[in-house]
Amino acid sequence: MAVLVSLTIFAILGAALLQRQRLAYSEATHGKQGLQALALSQAGLEDARLKLEKDYRFPPPGDPSQTSFDYSETLLDWNGKVVGKYQVCIDRSHAREPHYIVRVESIGFVTSQSGENHRSGLVAEFDVSPTRRTNPAQVNEKKLSLLRVIPLATP
Repeated sequence: MAVLVSLTIFAILGAALLQRQRLAYSEATHGKQGLQALALSQAGLEDARLKLEKDYRFPPPGDPSQTSFDYSETLLDWNGKVVGKYQVCIDRSHAREPHYIVRVESIGFVTSQSGENHRSGLVAEFDVSPTRRTNPAQVNEKKLSLLRVIPLATP
């Protein structure tokens, strides 16, 4: 009888340990996908910064009243498999006096093998002032320098 009780207790403990390991693995995978989504949102910010650096008037002028421009890009691995994508919004509504700021919002998206969606976002503000902020008499040599980056609350 004591052997049967001992085997039952060991079976229960073994099942609990397996459940705990499954949850730990699930959390680790979820964290990995969250970090991948964050890396994709960082890639989106850098892509937008480079586009603005190459052509300050990016996006191409369209309607004069248009102050924002959205685009997205899907990223592939070496084998052509989709890794994820980022979605970028460039807001130029504060690019003129008195603020001289271009706001860029980037959201990275990753879908896990189980079909679960993960997303992470960042908002960056870039300096587009023609003069230095600390000394308006001097030219701003560091146009498009990063003023701040804020994590974006994504559901």
